[in-house]
Amino acid sequence: MPDNCPGALDLAEADAAAAKAQVSAYVTVTDASDEEDVKVQDAFAGSEKDVPELQPETPEKPKKEDKFILLQLAEDLQVVTLPTPGEVAQTFGIVLLLVAAYTGFVAVVDFSAQEVLGQVFSDFYKAARPEAPSL
Repeated sequence: MPDNCPGALDLAEADAAAAKAQVSAYVTVTDASDEEDVKVQDAFAGSEKDVPELQPETPEKPKKEDKFILLQLAEDLQVVTLPTPGEVAQTFGIVLLLVAAYTGFVAVVDFSAQEVLGQVFSDFYKAARPEAPSL
């Protein structure tokens, strides 16, 4: 790198004048040894009642009054909407299609594995089952 290059790191020999730093006389120092300002708090000194996040939630809706369970069930059944027979048939068709696709995939993988591994291990199969002597 040439000596007069602006990227040179030799600043002591630079031709430019030295920069003047503006330093004020108002410097404050704090004593870090003052223990009266520092309050040490034990992390395990409190209880869950002191932490708002650990308080039990209050429900916004008032709780239903206690009715007979079958009456509550009847009220809930009035809110439920059942799907139309067309929606049921469409969903059932999708399920059957996915089951058939999964079964086909497993069959292809099984057949391929039998063919490939059968060729690889054919010598082992022959050694494990020697020909029976003819009588």
